[in-house]
Amino acid sequence: MAEFSFFYMEAQKLPLLYHLSFKSDPPRLILSLHSDLLTAIKHFVPLDQVLPLITPDEFSLDANHFGFKKVFSFIEQKSEYYLYQAELKPTVELTEQICPDCLGTGIDEYFGNKCRRCRGLKNERKFDQSQITAICQTLYAVQKIPWVMESWPNTTYEQIFIFSNSPTNGRDQSDLHVEINPLGVVELREQSIDTNFILSQIKIAQTILEPFFPCSGLRCEYINNRGFMFAVPGDAFFLDGLYQNHSKSILGLEMHTHNPDDLEGQLLLFIGLAVLSDLLFQQIYHRSFSS
Repeated sequence: MAEFSFFYMEAQKLPLLYHLSFKSDPPRLILSLHSDLLTAIKHFVPLDQVLPLITPDEFSLDANHFGFKKVFSFIEQKSEYYLYQAELKPTVELTEQICPDCLGTGIDEYFGNKCRRCRGLKNERKFDQSQITAICQTLYAVQKIPWVMESWPNTTYEQIFIFSNSPTNGRDQSDLHVEINPLGVVELREQSIDTNFILSQIKIAQTILEPFFPCSGLRCEYINNRGFMFAVPGDAFFLDGLYQNHSKSILGLEMHTHNPDDLEGQLLLFIGLAVLSDLLFQQIYHRSFSS
C-alpha cells in the first residue's frame, strides 16, 4: 500500500482501521482495532521490517493483550473492532529516603525556595516511565501497519485522524505528526468542539501521571479562525496546524509538534487527540464510537 502521506486525508476516504478514545473513570486510553488490521499483524506483516526501532519479540497479540509489554488489555469486541485499554499509572512515587540535597527540609538552603531535586516534597522520588514508553511504542506499531497491508477493508466509517510518531525519549526526538480528516476539519472550522472539555480530560490524565505536581503548561484551543493546537508541559512543547484553503474542497488538517521534549508529553497529546477524535466522530456520525 501507499506510504503515510497527507494526500490520503486530502483526496481519499480512508477506512476506519484504528480509533483512539479516552475515558476518565478510571483514566484509561482505549485503542480500537479493525479485525483486518489484527489479521495483518498476525499473519502477513513482518514486524522486524516494519518496526526497525523496536524489538519485535516484545510485542504481544493474544486473547488478552495487545502491544509492547502487554500494555493494552482486551475489553470486548464490537462488530469488526476489537477494543483494548491501558489504564494509566503514575510515573513517579515518593520513597522513604529523604532528599540528599535538602536533607528532608524541602527548601534550597542557598536560595530559600523549593528544593530543585525533590521540588519541596522532602523525599527522594522514584521514576518509572515504562508504561508510557510501551504505549507510545505500541501506537508507533499501529500507525505503521495500514501502509503495508495488502488491501484495506470497506468500513462504514472513515478514519478520523492518522498519525506518525517517534517512540523515543529526548529533546526533539518525541515528535508527532497528525492529519485530521476533512470531515473533522469542517467541525473544527465551525468551532463546534468544546476545547474546555478536552483540556479537562488531559488534566485528569496528567494528574495520574504526575500526582505530586499541579497541572501546568496545558492548553487546547482554536488559533483564532486559522487552526487548532494542543500544548503540554515542556519547553514550548505543542502540536498545532493551520487550515488550508482550497477552491474545490476543504482539506484535512496537518499538525506537527514543536520542541517535542519527552514521551510523557507525547502521550498527553495522544490523550488530547483521543478525546478530540471521539467528539469529532460523534459530530460527524451522530453517534458515539463505543456505543
